[in-house]
Amino acid sequence: MFIFTIVVTLYLVNVIIGFLPSGMDEDKMRMTYLILRAEVLEEIELLYMLPHQRRNENWFPSIVFYECHTTRLLEHINDIQNNKWVGFKKPFIPKALKEILLLEE
Repeated sequence: MFIFTIVVTLYLVNVIIGFLPSGMDEDKMRMTYLILRAEVLEEIELLYMLPHQRRNENWFPSIVFYECHTTRLLEHINDIQNNKWVGFKKPFIPKALKEILLLEE
């Protein structure tokens, strides 16, 4: 009975340890999915749409508003400027955004 309890306990601990990494990788998988989705949409917009479709203001407005936390944005921009960017393409940071956030050139 004692040996059975030890074996079952070790088995359950191994099962729990097996499930831990799957929860940690979920965020990374979600980020990879979103990046891939953005690349597919970019390819569709550039290659498979006619020019009059790309000029449609209802589909592609000239101004897009984003809402974000300033501290997270500053951390993100610092990572980009310090070459710690983990994405596929290094994003361009416009001069107007640098002026608003009081960043140095």
